[in-house]
Amino acid sequence: MSVGRRQHNLTILADGSVLATGGMSRATSANVDLDDPVFAVERWDPATGTWTVLAGASRVRQYHSSVTLLPDGRVLTGGGGVCASCVDVGYLEKNIEYFEPPYLYKKDGSGQKATRPLINSAPSSAIYDQNFNITLGQAGTIDKVGLVRLGAATHSQDQGQRYVPLSFTTSGSTLTAKAPANSNIAPAGYYMLFITDGAGVPSVAKIIQLQQKPAVKGASSDFNGDGFSDAAVADPYADPGGVADAGQVTVLYGNSSTIGGGSVDTLVQGSDAVGNTAFAGDRFGTTVSAADLDNDGFTDLLVGTPYEDISGQADSGLAQVIWGSSSGLGKGRASTELTQSSFGRTAAAGDQFGFAIDASNELGADLPMVAVGVPGGNVSGQNDAEWVGFFTAGLNDPRAVDQESAGIPGAAEASDRFGESITLGLLAGTSTRVDAAVGTPGEDLGSGTSAITNAGAFTIINDLYTGVVAGQAYDQNSSGIPGTPENNDAFGQVMDSVRVGSTTHLAVGIPAEDIGSAADAGSVQLFTSTGTTLTPGTGLTQDITGVTGTPTAGDQFGRRIVLAPPGLSDTKTRLAVSAPYKDGPATDAGKVQIFPLDDLGAETTYDQNSTGVDGTAAANDHFGEGLGLVSGVAERSILVGVPDDVEFSGGIVNVIPLTGGSLRSWRPGDGRVSSTGADRFGGAAGGEVQQ
Repeated sequence: MSVGRRQHNLTILADGSVLATGGMSRATSANVDLDDPVFAVERWDPATGTWTVLAGASRVRQYHSSVTLLPDGRVLTGGGGVCASCVDVGYLEKNIEYFEPPYLYKKDGSGQKATRPLINSAPSSAIYDQNFNITLGQAGTIDKVGLVRLGAATHSQDQGQRYVPLSFTTSGSTLTAKAPANSNIAPAGYYMLFITDGAGVPSVAKIIQLQQKPAVKGASSDFNGDGFSDAAVADPYADPGGVADAGQVTVLYGNSSTIGGGSVDTLVQGSDAVGNTAFAGDRFGTTVSAADLDNDGFTDLLVGTPYEDISGQADSGLAQVIWGSSSGLGKGRASTELTQSSFGRTAAAGDQFGFAIDASNELGADLPMVAVGVPGGNVSGQNDAEWVGFFTAGLNDPRAVDQESAGIPGAAEASDRFGESITLGLLAGTSTRVDAAVGTPGEDLGSGTSAITNAGAFTIINDLYTGVVAGQAYDQNSSGIPGTPENNDAFGQVMDSVRVGSTTHLAVGIPAEDIGSAADAGSVQLFTSTGTTLTPGTGLTQDITGVTGTPTAGDQFGRRIVLAPPGLSDTKTRLAVSAPYKDGPATDAGKVQIFPLDDLGAETTYDQNSTGVDGTAAANDHFGEGLGLVSGVAERSILVGVPDDVEFSGGIVNVIPLTGGSLRSWRPGDGRVSSTGADRFGGAAGGEVQQ
């Protein structure tokens, strides 16, 4: 630079060069020096490595000033002040200036504006490592194409700003550019897309979102990045290496024809890149959820182990991110361990950290997110009042939320079990920001002798990325929600959500709901949301007209629920509901019903005596005790876990296709899934990716 500066700003320009504006030339004051301001603007050229002095600003820009590159290639600079020393010297700049870089002008010295290349059309989004087309009038004259991340430099710079050059080819008026290979080069988010011609003149930018493959919850999970969908099936009571109930997860990789048609692997704590050690009673795999948490193109698996002992605290719990790679899950970098300390809290016996989990890919305007429920946690001296932990940017920015947190309705009370269920989605608040629905099945309604104990409730926590500041509570006394709260209903014990177009669907399980005189027959409460407002819908039970079956005591209809978005040739959004203690062919044999949300009476019912379903219905099978969804290039299927199957003592998962594929099963000892250590295979099943 021509002069040394501090309290200046550096801004990346449309052509990839860097602009220095404002500042002071001496360091007599930390924040402001009105005797030695720098007005001259300077530009650094990365091709030559040199600085060039340009025009000067008219106002002092020092502490708290800000600079932004505009889509038209100009630079907005403004503000300054708002500090104690600024007040002392009367420095407060409540104004803006615009700077026009030389690339906007002809190089002949005439002072006339240059003719700019024009982007006629460009996509609103681009996917990592994939080509996209730009239509323009003079593609053959383009010298370079680049992305500039949206940002605003202040306090010297914006560390997130970057210029990312893209490789490209041209054919007539079509320019084909290739998006960056992964998020290590360019984090997911919004960028200005500039083309620059041979004279160094940039276009007006188009705004483009860089993202992973756009999808909805239930999109294909691809742990090894081969383009085929994979599934994960947990056996939390498995005995790997003879360690009782330590737990293990079976990964069934996909191929071009079927989900799970490729190789099979088993994940155990302390093996390969999976951290920690398998101990008796851990129950690794009690919960599983899939998402590409680091935006590298490989789906990762979040695994809950709520009965892990941490720091000598029995059943304090653990969650682990097992990273995907080209070799599959647990074959690349070491897993990341999440505990209470990850969220600034202390592990205690019985916390059950990881009892509920959810993970999402990029959703709305937000990056991937992790949610972990701690339903046994102690809050303000109230045992089992519980809390929930969130990582709101991949695995950064940890937050812990409970019913004593500011803006969250209710109060922490013993046995509330806030966080026993969690689902992430666009539910309320700002339509493009991720929210969480958190179940509190032990919530009492009312007080004193008139209290309804364990009636249950759930809380929507708004706009997690912008800070936890507001929430809304819902229970069966809330306006528009059918039914009446009763003792031990456990409203909110399980939940799931899915985004389809501009609508989010939320399903809330009430497995202990009494239907008439049938105790614990169960029900599911449906909701829809535009992303800003949650609206109650149907209370789904087995006594709705057209629905197969009759509510009977102990069915627990709604004990497991999964929402499936449309896909392949299926245009319907569907809800799978299990009643694993339903009597039918035999006592507690269980059943699963799949409902199209636009016609609940057109459901399909399955049990183990259904045509094509493997096994035979027997007493205490509990068909549907595990329930999941996985979607691939050729099929979308509901995974029905039968971990207590009488015929197959190690458990079984029935694959029930919604689109494509065929009815089939996976079970230990079937020639593909190992029988080693198997105990209750199918206790948790999925491969579902929330996006």
